[in-house]
Amino acid sequence: MADPPTEPTTEPPAEPPATPAIRGVVYPSADVADSIAFYRDGLGFTVTLVDGDHYAALDGRGTTLAITAQDDDVTSGAPAITVKVNDLSATLAALVDLGARVERAPETGAHETRAVVRDPAGHPVVIYTSRPT
Repeated sequence: MADPPTEPTTEPPAEPPATPAIRGVVYPSADVADSIAFYRDGLGFTVTLVDGDHYAALDGRGTTLAITAQDDDVTSGAPAITVKVNDLSATLAALVDLGARVERAPETGAHETRAVVRDPAGHPVVIYTSRPT
Protein backbone atom coordinates (compact mmCIF):
# COMPACT_ATOMS: atom_id res chain seq x y z
CA MET A 1 0.00 0.00 0.00
CA ALA A 2 1.35 3.42 -0.94
CA ASP A 3 2.15 5.98 1.70
CA PRO A 4 -0.41 8.76 2.04
CA PRO A 5 0.62 12.09 0.52
CA THR A 6 2.64 14.27 2.83
CA GLU A 7 1.78 17.83 3.69
CA PRO A 8 3.98 20.52 2.16
CA THR A 9 6.73 21.70 4.47
CA THR A 10 6.53 25.31 3.35
CA GLU A 11 3.63 27.66 2.92
CA PRO A 12 2.41 28.20 -0.63
CA PRO A 13 3.50 31.44 -2.27
CA ALA A 14 1.30 34.46 -1.80
CA GLU A 15 -1.27 35.10 -4.50
CA PRO A 16 -0.37 37.81 -7.00
CA PRO A 17 -1.86 41.14 -6.01
CA ALA A 18 -4.12 41.17 -9.08
CA THR A 19 -5.08 38.77 -11.81
CA PRO A 20 -2.55 39.43 -14.58
CA ALA A 21 -3.24 39.02 -18.26
CA ILE A 22 -0.80 38.09 -21.00
CA ARG A 23 -1.29 40.95 -23.38
CA GLY A 24 1.29 40.21 -25.99
CA VAL A 25 4.74 39.24 -27.12
CA VAL A 26 7.54 41.70 -27.75
CA TYR A 27 10.01 41.07 -30.56
CA PRO A 28 13.06 43.31 -30.88
CA SER A 29 13.92 44.08 -34.50
CA ALA A 30 16.80 45.66 -36.39
CA ASP A 31 14.25 47.04 -38.88
CA VAL A 32 10.72 47.68 -37.61
CA ALA A 33 9.35 48.41 -41.12
CA ASP A 34 10.64 45.07 -42.45
CA SER A 35 9.11 43.26 -39.48
CA ILE A 36 5.78 45.04 -40.00
CA ALA A 37 5.74 43.94 -43.64
CA PHE A 38 6.58 40.35 -42.71
CA TYR A 39 3.77 39.96 -40.18
CA ARG A 40 1.22 42.14 -42.00
CA ASP A 41 1.79 40.99 -45.58
CA GLY A 42 3.02 37.46 -44.91
CA LEU A 43 0.73 36.43 -42.07
CA GLY A 44 -2.16 38.87 -42.37
CA PHE A 45 -1.82 40.59 -38.99
CA THR A 46 -3.49 43.99 -38.75
CA VAL A 47 -1.27 46.91 -37.77
CA THR A 48 -2.93 48.71 -34.85
CA LEU A 49 -0.22 51.22 -33.97
CA VAL A 50 3.01 52.53 -35.46
CA ASP A 51 5.09 54.89 -33.35
CA GLY A 52 7.72 56.20 -35.74
CA ASP A 53 10.45 53.77 -36.65
CA HIS A 54 10.88 52.39 -33.14
CA TYR A 55 7.62 50.59 -32.22
CA ALA A 56 4.68 48.86 -33.85
CA ALA A 57 1.76 46.84 -32.52
CA LEU A 58 0.00 44.23 -34.61
CA ASP A 59 -3.21 42.40 -33.77
CA GLY A 60 -2.57 38.69 -33.42
CA ARG A 61 -6.28 38.04 -32.78
CA GLY A 62 -6.24 38.34 -29.03
CA THR A 63 -2.53 38.81 -28.47
CA THR A 64 -0.57 41.87 -29.49
CA LEU A 65 2.70 41.39 -31.32
CA ALA A 66 4.84 44.36 -30.30
CA ILE A 67 7.88 45.06 -32.47
CA THR A 68 10.54 47.31 -30.97
CA ALA A 69 13.60 48.87 -32.54
CA GLN A 70 16.91 47.84 -31.05
CA ASP A 71 17.31 51.19 -29.30
CA ASP A 72 14.00 50.52 -27.48
CA ASP A 73 14.80 46.88 -26.74
CA VAL A 74 14.27 46.15 -23.04
CA THR A 75 14.83 42.37 -23.25
CA SER A 76 18.42 42.17 -24.53
CA GLY A 77 17.29 40.92 -27.93
CA ALA A 78 15.09 38.07 -26.69
CA PRO A 79 11.38 37.67 -27.42
CA ALA A 80 9.32 37.99 -24.24
CA ILE A 81 5.73 37.86 -23.12
CA THR A 82 4.22 41.07 -21.86
CA VAL A 83 1.95 40.86 -18.83
CA LYS A 84 -0.35 43.69 -17.81
CA VAL A 85 -0.80 44.01 -14.05
CA ASN A 86 -2.74 46.39 -11.81
CA ASP A 87 0.05 47.02 -9.30
CA LEU A 88 3.53 46.91 -10.80
CA SER A 89 5.40 47.33 -7.49
CA ALA A 90 3.49 44.60 -5.67
CA THR A 91 3.74 42.20 -8.60
CA LEU A 92 7.46 42.82 -8.97
CA ALA A 93 7.98 42.13 -5.25
CA ALA A 94 5.96 38.89 -5.47
CA LEU A 95 7.96 37.71 -8.49
CA VAL A 96 11.28 38.45 -6.80
CA ASP A 97 10.08 36.45 -3.77
CA LEU A 98 9.48 33.56 -6.18
CA GLY A 99 13.00 33.68 -7.59
CA ALA A 100 12.74 36.20 -10.43
CA ARG A 101 15.80 38.30 -11.14
CA VAL A 102 15.16 41.96 -11.96
CA GLU A 103 16.65 42.72 -15.36
CA ARG A 104 15.31 46.28 -15.55
CA ALA A 105 13.82 48.18 -12.64
CA PRO A 106 10.49 49.94 -13.20
CA GLU A 107 10.75 52.72 -15.76
CA THR A 108 8.27 54.86 -17.61
CA GLY A 109 8.16 54.22 -21.34
CA ALA A 110 6.27 55.98 -24.09
CA HIS A 111 3.11 53.95 -23.48
CA GLU A 112 3.41 52.30 -20.07
CA THR A 113 5.39 51.87 -16.87
CA ARG A 114 7.28 48.59 -17.09
CA ALA A 115 9.87 46.36 -15.51
CA VAL A 116 11.66 43.34 -16.91
CA VAL A 117 12.39 40.24 -14.88
CA ARG A 118 13.96 36.90 -15.68
CA ASP A 119 11.90 33.93 -14.61
CA PRO A 120 13.62 31.05 -12.76
CA ALA A 121 14.54 29.47 -16.13
CA GLY A 122 16.08 32.73 -17.36
CA HIS A 123 13.34 33.85 -19.76
CA PRO A 124 12.59 37.58 -19.89
CA VAL A 125 9.11 38.70 -18.85
CA VAL A 126 7.93 42.28 -19.27
CA ILE A 127 5.43 43.33 -16.62
CA TYR A 128 3.67 46.61 -17.06
CA THR A 129 0.83 48.86 -16.07
CA SER A 130 -0.87 51.52 -18.13
CA ARG A 131 0.34 55.06 -17.71
CA PRO A 132 -2.21 57.37 -16.10
CA THR A 133 -4.07 59.42 -18.68
